[in-house]
Amino acid sequence: MLQGCSQDQVFDRRQGRCRNLICSPGKILSTENCKSVILASLSKIYNIAYKANLNVRNSTEFIDKTWFTKTVTWFATEGLSNDININVSVIKWYIQAEETCAAMTNMSKNNPVILRVFMTISIRSNNNETLLNTDQIELILFNVSSKTLFLGNISIDGYEDVQAWFLPIFKKTIPRVPFCDIRGQQNLQFTSLRDINEPGIDINKLLFCPQVQLSSKEFSISSDGLQVFVKSINRTFFYNEFSKGVNGTIQICVNDYMADASPTPFKDLLKNNPERPSSSSLSMVGAIATAVSLLSLLVTFVVYCILKELRTIPGQNLMCFSVSLFFAQLFSLLKDFFNVDNMACAAAGMLTYYFWLAVFVSANVCCFHMFRVFVCNTRFHDKLVCSRSLVWYIIYAFSLPLIFILITIGCHVTLSPVHGTGFGGHTCFIDDGQTQLFSFILPIVAICLVNFVLFMVTFHKIVVLLRLRKLTSILETTLLFSSNCFY
Repeated sequence: MLQGCSQDQVFDRRQGRCRNLICSPGKILSTENCKSVILASLSKIYNIAYKANLNVRNSTEFIDKTWFTKTVTWFATEGLSNDININVSVIKWYIQAEETCAAMTNMSKNNPVILRVFMTISIRSNNNETLLNTDQIELILFNVSSKTLFLGNISIDGYEDVQAWFLPIFKKTIPRVPFCDIRGQQNLQFTSLRDINEPGIDINKLLFCPQVQLSSKEFSISSDGLQVFVKSINRTFFYNEFSKGVNGTIQICVNDYMADASPTPFKDLLKNNPERPSSSSLSMVGAIATAVSLLSLLVTFVVYCILKELRTIPGQNLMCFSVSLFFAQLFSLLKDFFNVDNMACAAAGMLTYYFWLAVFVSANVCCFHMFRVFVCNTRFHDKLVCSRSLVWYIIYAFSLPLIFILITIGCHVTLSPVHGTGFGGHTCFIDDGQTQLFSFILPIVAICLVNFVLFMVTFHKIVVLLRLRKLTSILETTLLFSSNCFY
């Protein structure tokens, strides 16, 4: 069924509902971006954080610490300093390099300097008649983390950097790696105590992007409050990528939230019919094909139950395989009908995982049994031997997947940020790509490789036996002919 959302909403495929689009405080939604409600102001204080890569293009430069402070200040404010109607001043600065201060002053082509920078910048109008265009100022400051400038023989490249936001709370200790730490604030003679203590507005993408609000049940927050983990998309957001709302909620950019649910740009997400008919048709064909397969597997199992002569060890191995494949396909079909990210969804994911592993382990049992018969020459004429072998086959086929599922849940509960089972999410299966790789894909690949080796060895043995029988038949014929000729 096609879903419709209003122009200020976006369709959430994981939750199957429309989510309201909101902006940061003081901003309103305008087409694809957020813009200031009040476009002009007399003064603003902003926080900016970035990483600066300083390279000497030719020779070696010998520079003191003061030069670095002036240079990164100029780099951050260069786009605003040309406007004679505004006054720009840096109130506080925090600069850090992952080398000693002495080492960074000797800068050469083969020894560039990488600095993390955090600054609090005050921007004021020079007169009451000229108001600040806050949207334009914020965009200029935001672009600092992606621009390149040249200062004589030195090039400066700006990059985004999460760690730079933590410089104000960084405590200077004695780390294992030497570093240079430069910090300071403007003299009260040139600024006010109010400006120094004002928190300021963080310059990041949240100022510009439309956002969705997540309730406290949809994420977990770290003990220091500097990062959150959103379970449904299996992603951690850092301090500069989310904002805290009312009643324990958070806000993140809609493009970040929808990134792996839809590859379409934001303007296409606003369209009223996000579900494509081709996807619905494909799902319908898949459901019908699965239903036919389920019916065939059920008939196969019933036939083997009725006809006793089919219930040999290979036949009973095939029955175990059919049961596993039946329930694997059944839960793969049913899990799409559960609500996203609840207990029933997680349970369906666990059962789907268990029975798909059981399918491949049962196939491994079939290959191993053929290997025993044709390669190891094991005989199964005795009923006791048959019964014991079958019991061990069943224990192996259905206990190994259980061990895998317990290990997966145990590791996820112990190591994951949310301490969840690892099952559920928007797919009602393993909600972590890395866990899916190590606990599902790689074990299946390993089992398939073992099955292939067993099958090829068995096949080679059968071919050798057929050739041997053919050779034996020829020898018997030759001996019979010779005996008839000479006796």
